[in-house]
Amino acid sequence: MDFGLKVHRNSSSAGNYCADLQWKHVHSVMGYSIYRSEKQSDDPADWYKINTKIIQVNYFQDRGFIAGTPTNNDRSQWFYKVIPVLQNNTEYSLSQSKSETFNHELSGIQRFVAPLIKMRTDIMLDPSRFSAAETVHFLCRKWSGKYCECIDIRTRKVDANCPKCYGTGFESGFELIENVYCRIKSSPQKLLGGSGGVTIQETTSGTVSTYPLLSDSDIIIREHNARYFLRDVKARQIQGYVTAQSFTLEKAQLFDMVYRIPTPPLVSHPTRQTSLMKNVL
Repeated sequence: MDFGLKVHRNSSSAGNYCADLQWKHVHSVMGYSIYRSEKQSDDPADWYKINTKIIQVNYFQDRGFIAGTPTNNDRSQWFYKVIPVLQNNTEYSLSQSKSETFNHELSGIQRFVAPLIKMRTDIMLDPSRFSAAETVHFLCRKWSGKYCECIDIRTRKVDANCPKCYGTGFESGFELIENVYCRIKSSPQKLLGGSGGVTIQETTSGTVSTYPLLSDSDIIIREHNARYFLRDVKARQIQGYVTAQSFTLEKAQLFDMVYRIPTPPLVSHPTRQTSLMKNVL
């Protein structure tokens, strides 16, 4: 069945790409799922589901492309399918749905950078080499979108305690990126004295691959729902293409607004992560 799926390339400011998907809305369905494959195939085993929740709108953005495995000479190619989720919470037949192709040209520098990113990702996902690797959630702060109703029209100030935008000024406040493999390293704790008494300071730093693209004030969620603000985010680049990202972490206070943002439990599943990163790169 043809759901009118269209896939377009969208360039990001970091030199990477993302795929914008749009399709015709189907009435009387719960939502949609998006599947991606490295090849045109009718075999459901060749398709990988890339959304973690049911999509309830008729568009989706697959982020984090820089260069894939070159096929058809100088072209990187992926295939997508949109699958309606029916009212009984079952999906429409994957094999009977029409696919759409996503292509983008690989420049010389992209062909050089792609293997480097994959190598760094493989190393990061190897627990035998880095015991500090762990699965985390990222909450990426929104800097655009629909304004939240908490904004004061006269002063343009945002309610820092707003339960809808969490002080960002944009509806929903943050985009949740689930179960990303990340390397985190902690330094010894230090006791600091001040007017407020003695406090414990722990400097924590982390490294992640190209996805998701991070910025200061984003949030990372670790085990036991520990939440940290990202600070001093730095992107390692080659000719404008991000190859890795590093940052320091500042632990949020338990009374901070960020603890009110609902998130699902972490899922530690290296096999799934390897598959995900294989398709992202």
